[in-house]
Amino acid sequence: MLDARLLRAEADALGATARATLAKDDPLATLLDELRDYAVFNFDRAPVLEHMSGEYERTEAGLQHAAHLYEGESKALGSTLNDIMKKHHAVLDSPAVKPVTGEFVSISQSVYEEYAKHVVGF
Repeated sequence: MLDARLLRAEADALGATARATLAKDDPLATLLDELRDYAVFNFDRAPVLEHMSGEYERTEAGLQHAAHLYEGESKALGSTLNDIMKKHHAVLDSPAVKPVTGEFVSISQSVYEEYAKHVVGF
């Protein structure tokens, strides 16, 4: 988790620097704001998931529930990233910003595709 916190701090700093260069009504700024908010949601949710999985792991049957919990979270992550990409497709498809957004799009698509066909259940 420490590595994730360090990556988050770095991403927050880079995002804030990039965001400061954009006008308030710039569509790329709107995308950055939504991604920042989604990252905040996920980092705030992490301790809740950690507690839930810890409780599940107290029993042998619960180990499977813990695995499903994280599989479900991964599926939700991919689905939400896919929704964000659809919502902001005009920005993401713009040749002017593809050099900046291309890696995000590629990684997001990979996460979505990895879990899109998974059936998650308890």
